[in-house]
Amino acid sequence: MVTYDVATNNVRPRNAGKSRVYGVEFELRKNLSFVGSLLQRISTGVNVTLVRSEVDLRKVVVNESGLTEYASRVNNARTGEEMKVYRPMGGQSPYLVNIYLNYSSGEGDFNANMSYNVQGESLSVIGVGAVPDVYTQPHHSLDLNVYKDFGVARNHRITIGVRNLLDDDKVDLYRGYEGAQAVYSQFKPGRTFSLTYGYSFQR
Repeated sequence: MVTYDVATNNVRPRNAGKSRVYGVEFELRKNLSFVGSLLQRISTGVNVTLVRSEVDLRKVVVNESGLTEYASRVNNARTGEEMKVYRPMGGQSPYLVNIYLNYSSGEGDFNANMSYNVQGESLSVIGVGAVPDVYTQPHHSLDLNVYKDFGVARNHRITIGVRNLLDDDKVDLYRGYEGAQAVYSQFKPGRTFSLTYGYSFQR
């Protein structure tokens, strides 16, 4: 997404040109029974993704006159600012972390899961001319999901869910070279609570 030269509050999509993305992913899952018998029904897991992406600024055209993103940045560079040929891909976070803690009863009729997710800062809108870029800030998401099966055939289920326990906001910030950060947009999703009932028909 790229801003207009004049109407800076408006954005439009542009092709990124040549780019590269590469990274590595790690995952670990473990039952906590090795700590003690009281924890044998608790398991935890961690998933971490590290990514490096590169877009050639000389291949990104930002307006109808054919101006490239690299030329736009060079023309509006501030004193002491070193202009690079590559930048991260728009919308691509440099890291992603998922962590969960799960409890399950021996009969499998009760389960409680708490999960945490965060993604690193990512470029969301490319500034043209003197307009600074916009970066999406990390959003720390903590969710809880609990269900209980009941009935003779255990085909009834009550599920309770809570999303965004940390009540974290989703924020995009303007960021320029040695300039103060300013809010581009801010969304307050709040906490979301849900209660659902499900019934499974037996064959």
